[in-house]
Amino acid sequence: MEHLAGLIESTRHLATPFLVVDPGILASNISRMQAACEGVGVGLRPHIKTHKSSVVARMQLDAGAAGVTCATVSEAIALGEAGCRTDVYISTPVFLDRPKARLVERAAGLHDRLTMTVDSVPVVRSVLDWSSVAVMVEVDSGLGRTGARPEAAAELARMAGDRFVGFATHGGHGYAPGAAAAAGADERRALAESIRLFGGRVGVVSAGSTPTAPHALGEPVNELRPGTYVFGDHQQVLLGACGRSDVAAAVIATVIHVSAGRFVIDAGAKALTKDRAPWIESYGRVVGRSEAVVDRLNDNHGMVNSEDLPAVGDRVAVVPNHICPVVNLFDQIWLVEPDAAVSVHVDLRGHLT
Repeated sequence: MEHLAGLIESTRHLATPFLVVDPGILASNISRMQAACEGVGVGLRPHIKTHKSSVVARMQLDAGAAGVTCATVSEAIALGEAGCRTDVYISTPVFLDRPKARLVERAAGLHDRLTMTVDSVPVVRSVLDWSSVAVMVEVDSGLGRTGARPEAAAELARMAGDRFVGFATHGGHGYAPGAAAAAGADERRALAESIRLFGGRVGVVSAGSTPTAPHALGEPVNELRPGTYVFGDHQQVLLGACGRSDVAAAVIATVIHVSAGRFVIDAGAKALTKDRAPWIESYGRVVGRSEAVVDRLNDNHGMVNSEDLPAVGDRVAVVPNHICPVVNLFDQIWLVEPDAAVSVHVDLRGHLT
């Protein structure tokens, strides 16, 4: 992470707080995940909710991604309207009514292919009644969020008929120290059981999260959908899903107050978010400051407990816990080289429907 402190000097002309990305590390992260998937004959369909940028999506597609994963229908629409036409999978189950059906029709017209997620009888019926798009059945492999258990998933696949194209799961329960390997195995096991119970041809068998990605690479999986790997964050480093040198993004902030054993920065919850897993004791790590972490947040104040004190007016780089919601708070990502900074609009920001 310490390399990110080097991006401060190239951005002195920008008002803090702002989001920076090292483009070299970003490109390396994209190519490394692509190579890992290609090496075992698995397609990569990255989740673009992490970067919310058509520019970064194009980088992933140009590197060989088979398509992209979107969280919402409107996110897919914004991507298409930005001129990035591709094969899109909406990973969140969407219950279609007339307003949502209009959005699905619009998204389908902007892309080469659009596939929706279903995980219950009402959702399947709504998608079959209100649209003509393909469907993937989500299998709950242990997260306990959305998705159906394998027996129900197989029945939903039969219900979808010729619109059914595959099974998908998300091993989000791998987001805990030491849990990724078991969660990845759960993904493969739940998908294999769903296929067995379905008893018919299954085209796409999709798993994915950044922590479980290396553990989900195996039969019967033929597609991965990680997202956070493009930028990395404090949480991924603590999980061992990426190295400190693989973190590409940070929030640059200014020190606005210093007192004994503590300093305050101008990046608070509205820049770093209050996303904090129960096993993380901070809201982000301040790089280059003797392991200093942001331990308290207000809307516009970040409080850092540290004996390595800067001066008021100094700038620091903070690696957030979870980069995905942080990106969604900023209008721009600054791609920073040693002697230049180029702004990229976060053109998929918002789009929650």
